Amino acid sequence: MTRCRGIWGLVVAVMAVLLGCAGLATAGPIAGDPNAMPAWQGTQQFYATSGVRTLQVDVEYAVYAPGNYGLSGTDPSGDTQYVYAYQVFNDLGGNRPVSSFSVGLDPTANVANSGFDAGSGTLGGTAPTASGFIDVPPTSALWSFLLNTIDPPPANEYSTVLLFTSPYGPQWAPATVIDGGLGNTQDLPSPTPEPATLALMALGGVGLLARRRREK
Repeated sequence: MTRCRGIWGLVVAVMAVLLGCAGLATAGPIAGDPNAMPAWQGTQQFYATSGVRTLQVDVEYAVYAPGNYGLSGTDPSGDTQYVYAYQVFNDLGGNRPVSSFSVGLDPTANVANSGFDAGSGTLGGTAPTASGFIDVPPTSALWSFLLNTIDPPPANEYSTVLLFTSPYGPQWAPATVIDGGLGNTQDLPSPTPEPATLALMALGGVGLLARRRREK
């Protein structure tokens, strides 16, 4: 009986370890996250140089369909919207820090929940000092790292997962990484309203213009 109890104790311990590993498996690079949309995840390099100054950064990105980001992290939309996630890696040998990262937005994309998630992606990253949307309605999402502008930057510095949500699926839009006078722009995923929504908005604009002409 004692021997059986010892065997069962070992089985329970092994199962606990396996379950723990399964829980940890949800964290990892968002560029390869199986919960993301395959056509809208990957890595984009940003590069700029001037004299001896070099800004060389990788941005991993992933778009999650409604309900899927909660399998990898904490969804601020409550599993109701697309989640747009990015993680900035300043570990490619450049000698400049990152002061800001921004993603261009369609003003009609109804974006929300700008922020970050320290519990997803590659863990242990640096949180932004500020995040939010620029202009009303928003034309870009911006994350600032003003407290991390150490020269030269720490080795292997990278951000937490930066994110926002939208009810709309992705298109490609300009995104920019900046350090002071250095910057580079490349395309990353950003939400776009559905064609039917755009058509209705256009019709609404035409109707309003016709009404104003009649009133005149």
